[in-house]
Amino acid sequence: MARCFLAVFINSQAGIELGHRLEAEHSKHKGMYADLALENDALKELIEKSSEANRTPPSGGLVCE
Repeated sequence: MARCFLAVFINSQAGIELGHRLEAEHSKHKGMYADLALENDALKELIEKSSEANRTPPSGGLVCE
């Protein structure tokens, strides 16, 4: 029964408008996700480089024995 109601609703003008709004919102969310994913990757890379720099002893420094 719910499928019949949904099919009728989707075929109506209101359903078409709703579909367009949902598509636009979905597209917006995909863009937001892509931006956040890029930012996350950049932060991970920055943290990785920072931790590598902290592990590497400075070159040309004194060596204590």
